[in-house]
Amino acid sequence: MNETTDPNIPTNLPSNVPAPAISKPGLTPGWQTSEFWMTALGHAGIIFAAVSGALPAKYAALASAAAQVAYNLSRGISKVNASH
Repeated sequence: MNETTDPNIPTNLPSNVPAPAISKPGLTPGWQTSEFWMTALGHAGIIFAAVSGALPAKYAALASAAAQVAYNLSRGISKVNASH
């Protein structure tokens, strides 16, 4: 039970209501990480290679997807490590 005297904080919330999100102090915003910028440069290089004809569109799509998956995994691992 929530024992507070602040009338603005509800005390009768159901138990399935999630707690408010709290930012984690050790986690850097995504756009400020080297992983983000390397992925962005990778995408730019892939687009350039595809547009110039050096890389077939099928392989450009696969390379772009692989770069994005690698970024997502890296960011997810960073978030898990920051929460411990």
